[in-house]
Amino acid sequence: MFTYEIQKIDGTSSSINILCGEVTFFVGGNGSGKSSLINQMYRQHGNQDSVYIAAHRKNTFNNDIIDFSNSDYKSAKERVFHDSKSTSSRYRSSWENDTVNVPIVTLKNKSIAHAVESINLLKKGEPVDNLILRTEIDLVNDIFKNSGLELEFFIDKDSNLMAQNFHYSPPRQYALSKMSDGEKSALIICCQVLCASNNTLIVLDEPERHLHKKIVSHLLSNLIELRRDCAFVISTHELTLPSFFKDSTVVSVRNCFYKDNNIIQWDISVINNYDETLNGLDEQVKIDVLGARNNMLFVEGVQSSLDSELYTVLFENVSVISKEKCDLVEIAVKGLRNNSSAHWINAVGIIDNDNKVQSQIENLNSQFIFSLSVHSIESIYYHPKIIRWVLESVQETNLTTPVNECFEEICNLIFNALQDKKEHLCCRAIEKKVRAEIMSSIPTQRDIQNGGTYEKSFDFSSFLQEEITYFEQLLQSRDYELLMSRYPIRETNLLTPIAKKCGFLDRKRYEMNVVRVIKNNALAKEFVLSLLGGAENAFSR
Repeated sequence: MFTYEIQKIDGTSSSINILCGEVTFFVGGNGSGKSSLINQMYRQHGNQDSVYIAAHRKNTFNNDIIDFSNSDYKSAKERVFHDSKSTSSRYRSSWENDTVNVPIVTLKNKSIAHAVESINLLKKGEPVDNLILRTEIDLVNDIFKNSGLELEFFIDKDSNLMAQNFHYSPPRQYALSKMSDGEKSALIICCQVLCASNNTLIVLDEPERHLHKKIVSHLLSNLIELRRDCAFVISTHELTLPSFFKDSTVVSVRNCFYKDNNIIQWDISVINNYDETLNGLDEQVKIDVLGARNNMLFVEGVQSSLDSELYTVLFENVSVISKEKCDLVEIAVKGLRNNSSAHWINAVGIIDNDNKVQSQIENLNSQFIFSLSVHSIESIYYHPKIIRWVLESVQETNLTTPVNECFEEICNLIFNALQDKKEHLCCRAIEKKVRAEIMSSIPTQRDIQNGGTYEKSFDFSSFLQEEITYFEQLLQSRDYELLMSRYPIRETNLLTPIAKKCGFLDRKRYEMNVVRVIKNNALAKEFVLSLLGGAENAFSR
């Protein structure tokens, strides 16, 4: 075991204990500093028995025959080790050919040595049980098979390590240089891990490089299971990997700080006993946590939707995570907030209003799940105030008429479109209201225990007439702000015509400019924040 101190951006440090038989993952995006972190760890604690597999590694062989003389092999190993301990090893290798050739020759040498040892034991009359009947090559073959790679390796009559491809009938035999990039990468990793000395440190930087994620998870899990005597440190972009390993430690690396071209501090969170710590959370939420900042905002939609783009602008230093439905937003936020072990995560949710009843809104707010004060995200993008701000921002480039005149034309569009969809929009509003009423009045366990009956009735005709009367009043008074806020305007034919009236070819371009306006206009940003139902203050609590 060894202990590594990580210097954090806030001036504190985190200690990580690296133990044989355990796996420590470093996860984070490009440029977060995770590769530099594990490289520094290796240079401090690695020795000649340690294994360092760099992310920039070469995986091609210059020759069909891969071999060294005994003296050249020893020299090559020395060169590879000293090169791995240099400050530039994270991004450059001075001995690329040696780096890929040495593991292959090591595998071949070990397998031949074990075969010779077994023969000598057999000559001495040793029991069969004492013989080494399965060499490292046999282990590589097992791992390839379990990982879905249709290759086996063998030593030919000239003592060359060769590949046999079972995808062909009959199987085809060829030199290692003719394998695919993924197969070469998998083989080199297998050689380095399986041939490592006992009780040593193995550092893998981006093992998924050149490999499909389904293959890399099986490959690593098989290797680690075989080398429980070693300590593994793995840096990866593949956030699903830690879920394959029980009780692993995960270091989420979000950012780093440079001084004199060297990284000296990192923004990290250490999650000890990953499975236990995030117990009860579904796998996707676990993955969301690994790739996120301490402040997480869960919103409706997909990652490319209106919600994600808008909230990324509104909230700095917050990870915006999209969930397809509001139910999934609620599950994610409640799961994280109810998990005391995940206290470093400040999880907040924003969902559409959808005409929720006030009691439901208040209940969700108490759990840091906030409903928009308008119907849905489109009600923000196409709110009359936002439309006017957009018009003012593009008046010199997009408009042929004054802003006021153009805005009046858009208001007329809104009036006519809403009038045409009056009954549909009113029915939708009632539908949402009825659903909310039913959900908020579902009997509790205590109600059921107390007995009795449950009844709930609605006078739809009365509800609808009241809504239509209210709708007509808003139209009469031309209260476009309330109309666009209360009803599902995405179910009208308004959005594209509004975009074109603003001088844009389509909705997408208009909506991109809405985001630009909110980013650059303090008043617009303040206004939009006021529509978030209280979420604007959730990260400062």
